[in-house]
Amino acid sequence: MRNPIANKTHYPNGITLLDKKFEDLFEGPRGPGSLPLKKSFEENTKPVKAIIVPHAPYDLAGSAMAWGYKSLAEEGIDSNLYIIFAQSQTSQEEGVTMQTFQTPYGEVRTDQTFIRSLMEKGHLKANDRLHEEESTIEIQLPFLQYINKFSMEKVKIVPIIVNSQTDFGELAVDIKETLVEQGKEATFIFVSNLTSYGRNFKYVPFTEQIPENIAHVDKQFIQAIQETNKDKFELALKDTLAPISGYYALLMFFSICKGDEVLLEQNYLSGDINNNYLTTVSYASFVVR
Repeated sequence: MRNPIANKTHYPNGITLLDKKFEDLFEGPRGPGSLPLKKSFEENTKPVKAIIVPHAPYDLAGSAMAWGYKSLAEEGIDSNLYIIFAQSQTSQEEGVTMQTFQTPYGEVRTDQTFIRSLMEKGHLKANDRLHEEESTIEIQLPFLQYINKFSMEKVKIVPIIVNSQTDFGELAVDIKETLVEQGKEATFIFVSNLTSYGRNFKYVPFTEQIPENIAHVDKQFIQAIQETNKDKFELALKDTLAPISGYYALLMFFSICKGDEVLLEQNYLSGDINNNYLTTVSYASFVVR
């Protein structure tokens, strides 16, 4: 069992408190404006196959996260399997875990059959300790449980932490092959923030008009993501030197979602909420069809 480590630092530790928090996030001024509705599709509309969402305490990033998860709830593909990619904030390691995750809403099981087959292909190894110490994927799970509240027991995840040693192209091929072999469909969740600004992040290229300048930096990354253009993204990174907390998860996105339609749903700064622009992080939510 993978016990929660972020249930007092990143999200409320209790069902009633979580329910209230989600109501505030979905219905609040920076959220999508309403709670997720029953899944439905407009004619000729592609279903949502993936989202890119940020990671941070819900008080800061939760409103942006809500946009992506509302889209999954209402327009996602008909699947209960979610493959989640994140980058460790404290380690250079990579790996997957087959442990069941515990949250205040209950258990989230991993798809052990899928994970075993994926590991047998040779580009991914188990690393339980890494997942036990990393909260980036954990904080996505209450959102998943909330949008699947009437079928929570059917939800399964494949939680993957990627890093510099990951062979992104080979892993993407392995995942697609395993899905075909097992006759499954999956929704992909890529966890990443955009620009992190401030002395804590060793990134202070400007000291005036901070929100406007961060928006200028972010614009290059957003365009590259919307075009699913990895080379353009790498050039923007080289040009700006901006810290991206989730960079490797985005490299996985470029490997899996090349050529897909990507829409930016929400983007704001942590400073817009706590009024601290000297140390601020850009949060964005993208929907992939």
